[in-house]
Amino acid sequence: MADLAITDIGANVQMVDNSGSTTTGNSKIAVDDTSATTNTFPLRVVDVVTDTKTSSTAFPEVFVKWCAGHQFDNTTGV
Repeated sequence: MADLAITDIGANVQMVDNSGSTTTGNSKIAVDDTSATTNTFPLRVVDVVTDTKTSSTAFPEVFVKWCAGHQFDNTTGV
């Protein structure tokens, strides 16, 4: 996977299930680096973590928020 860019801020992304790390504490849940304007993806990129950039345009860590209408506010249960 490639990293997300500043231009992905405001776009929606999907989640992927990776292998977590007990050494670093990194979660096994990550975001897919393919962004889109579709409202069917559950997360929206709100910012990039500039301290972890791998180049002038690539950011492996991003801040996201839940998009309305997804699991977190689903009243029908699991």
